[in-house]
Amino acid sequence: MSNKLFFGLLIIGMTSCSKYDEGGTILNAQKKLTNTSWIEVYSPISDSTGESLDTIVYTFKKDGNVLVQMYVGDSTNSKNVTWQLNDTKERITIGSEEYVIEKLTNNDFWFSVTFTNVILPGDIQNDGSIATNDKTITLVRKCSAWKK
Repeated sequence: MSNKLFFGLLIIGMTSCSKYDEGGTILNAQKKLTNTSWIEVYSPISDSTGESLDTIVYTFKKDGNVLVQMYVGDSTNSKNVTWQLNDTKERITIGSEEYVIEKLTNNDFWFSVTFTNVILPGDIQNDGSIATNDKTITLVRKCSAWKK
C-alpha cells in the first residue's frame, strides 16, 4: 500500500470517527436521530431539580420534519417543524433555533443553546441599574430513546 493511500485512509478514518463532547460519534448522526423517538428526561427550563414538568417527545423524520409532542397533564399539543444537521453534524436546527449537539448515541441525545449578556434578577440594583450583564448561560436538554 502506498504512503499516500495509507495517509488518505487515515485522515478519512479520523474525521469520520469524530466524537461529540459528551459522547457518541458523528458518524451516522442522521440515522441515529431518525431511528427512534426521543423523550426529554432533563430540561433546564423546568423545575429546580431539572425534571421536566411536561413530557416532550421529538420524532425526527428523514424528510426533514420533526414531530414535537408535548404532554401536559391530560392534554397533548403537537406541531411539525423542520430540522437539519449542519455540514459538520455538530449543530442541529430545529424550527428556527440552532443547537449544539452535545451527545448523540443510540440511547441518548443531548442538545444545548447558549445565551450571552444574560441579566439575572440579582443583577438589577435598587435604582434600576444593571450591575453586570456579561454572563453567559448554556442550557442543555437531555433526551433518551423512547421505548413506547
